[in-house]
Amino acid sequence: MRVFASIILGLALAGCAERVQVVDPVGKPVQGAQVAPVSLSMNGAAETTDAKGEASVALSVGGQETKWVSVSKAGFVSQQVGVTGTWPLKVVLQPVGP
Repeated sequence: MRVFASIILGLALAGCAERVQVVDPVGKPVQGAQVAPVSLSMNGAAETTDAKGEASVALSVGGQETKWVSVSKAGFVSQQVGVTGTWPLKVVLQPVGP
């Protein structure tokens, strides 16, 4: 029975996604950032943020729970942020220094 419940939970999570919002230090949305889910052993497919700085991120990767979100964009310092369970997950990207 436990195996069956684990399979059902895995299938349920496989289709689930939540929103991530990417902003700069003054709170302006960052359009065009790459946002990817990361589990203990693999990375998922990246999504690109829209004009609101938002993108969807899968709650599981290859049947494993998403533990972190990787965010990157040229001109900014890349970040890997832990998933807190509070959605939308807000990520502040810092510009690359001079």
